[in-house]
Formats: sequence, C-alpha cells, structure tokens
Amino acid sequence: MTVTSGKEPSVISSSSQTSQPSRSFISLKPTEQDFETALLNIIYTFEQTATSFKSLVHDPELSVYVNPPASDVVYALSRDVDEEEKAKQIPWPDSELLFGQDPDYQNDVGQIFHQIKDEVDNVLNYSKKFRKFCVMVDKSRRVDVDGSLKEREWNTEEFYAVLNQHTEEVLEMAKMTLHKRVGLFHVDITEFHKTCLPYPEKVLEGVARHLPVIAAKRNDVLLNVIKHASRKLDKMPETVEAFVEHLIFLSRMANEIASLEQEYHIVTRMYSIARNFEMSISAEELALYQTLMPSFQHLKSTILYCEAKKDENIQRYSRALDDLIGTVRRELVIIKNKVCSLVCWMLTISLKWPQRS
Repeated sequence: MTVTSGKEPSVISSSSQTSQPSRSFISLKPTEQDFETALLNIIYTFEQTATSFKSLVHDPELSVYVNPPASDVVYALSRDVDEEEKAKQIPWPDSELLFGQDPDYQNDVGQIFHQIKDEVDNVLNYSKKFRKFCVMVDKSRRVDVDGSLKEREWNTEEFYAVLNQHTEEVLEMAKMTLHKRVGLFHVDITEFHKTCLPYPEKVLEGVARHLPVIAAKRNDVLLNVIKHASRKLDKMPETVEAFVEHLIFLSRMANEIASLEQEYHIVTRMYSIARNFEMSISAEELALYQTLMPSFQHLKSTILYCEAKKDENIQRYSRALDDLIGTVRRELVIIKNKVCSLVCWMLTISLKWPQRS
C-alpha cells in the first residue's frame, strides 16, 4: 500500500490575479475500494475454479462404478430414464448450492472483508501522522518568492523567517519513515515523500536566487557611498573655500552616519543569513563584501578625527581668512587709488583740452 499526496488544480496567479490553491490531502493507493474489488475478483476466481471441475458421477470413465450393471434386473425395472436425463441437465458442481447457500462459507467471506476493512482503517489512522506535511505543502504553495519581491524588497527578518521555516520543513520531511509494516499491509510513502519535498525546496531555491543578488547590490551601493565620503574627508582642504565645503560635508556625514550604520548591519545580516543557509556566493562578491567592514570602520574613524580637529582647523582657517580679508582690503585700496588717479588724470586732460566755440 502506498500513501500519496493529492491536490486539485489551482489557479495560477499573475500580477493582477490572486492564487487560490486547494488544500492538499492524503490518499491511499490502492484505495479501500480497490482492495474490495481485488478481493471480490479473487473470491470469484476461486469459485469459478472450483466449479470448473466436472462431477465424477457424470464422468463416463467412472460410470461402471456409479451405475449398476445392465444385467441387474431390479435396477432395470426401477430405473427412471426421464429422471436420469433431468439429473444430467442440472449443472454440477452447483456454485449457488456450494457457496451461496453455505452459511459457513459466507461467514468466512464476511470475516475476510471485515478484517480487510479493519486493516485499511489502521493504515488510515497511521497516515494521519503525515497530515502535518500536507499543511507544510499548503504553506509553501502560498509563498510566491518572485512575485512578492517584485512588489517590495523583504527585510532581513523576513528572509530569515522564510528560510528557517522551510529548511525545518525539508529536514522534517527527510526524517519520514518511508516503509513500515502496518498489520497486513506494507505501507510505502516514498511517493508521498517525493510529492511533498519539492514545495519547500522551491521556496528555498527562490530565496537563494534573490538574496545574494540583493545583498551584493546593497553592499556595492554602500561601499560606493563609504569610499566617496572617505576620499572627501581624507583630503585636507587647501583653501578657505574648500574648508567651508569640508565642514558642510562633515556635518552632513555626521548626521547620516546612523543611517549608514543601519544599512551596514542590514548588509552584514544578509550575508550572514546567506552563509548560514549555505547559499552560493561568488568569490568576487564575497571578496567585495569583506572590504565593507574595514572601509566603514575607516570612515567612522575619519569622521571622529575630523570632528576632533574641527575647532583647531577652524581657528587655523580663521587666521587664513583674516589674512585673506586683509589682502582683499589692501587690493581694494590699491584699486581705489588707481581708479582715483585715473579719474583725476581724465579730469585734468579734459580741462586742458581747448573747447571749440
């Protein structure tokens, strides 16, 4: 007897449709009705075989042992030829007489069917312990990894919850007892196991396709932000204008470091989940991820250093700014004097130039 998992056709979902899969169930193969039919066929074959043997009374070879000799006058006088012909017309063995009207035989047949029913019920009771796997299958069928990730990106705990749940389901299914003797029957659940296992595995495969890609993209974006910020902060400004831009950028990074820290933890958590569940990550992506922690630590150290040196740099660039302002003032005075001299010269020339009457 084989235990199998069944399901009715389900509606395939798309971006504009919702999936409404039917519930999975356990079925026996062959079924109880199949057993009863097979048993009836066996009994029928037995009865047909039993009735296929001819009556020894009607066997011509044995007639000398059944009928009195023709010389027996008493037999000849009492012989009723018509009755003998009628008796020959009656089929023998008579299956109805031998089997249909035999109470002991009918009782034995009834007991056989009753025992088969009890044994099938025992198998059905045994199969109830596998209902939890049908629940697992139904839950897995409702998880559309590709469709869900198209709508929105999962957070790390959602990734972990889905992976953890369906990994446990796969491990539970792997522990199934594939063969067991239950009363008269040998129960084989190999087909049931093969039917159930692909559903949680499909979910795990879907997550394994997406999680490393998402983690790599977020890691790449975060690394670019970190390296760009580190380059700008590592470069000491040479002019007052550059120092002002430096202070503005430093203030912005000090405000954004918390969000960068959060993104850093998200990326590291994603890679941790991927490693824990033995997902395939390319060597290049793994090497790139391994540069994230030192790069981020360097950025934080740079921000702390720049914050610590900010007041000192402000004082230094303030003096430079004062010098610059003094230089600008001197240059303005020089320009002013040149302009005044030019104006005076032009006025002098205009006075000396003779005017026409």
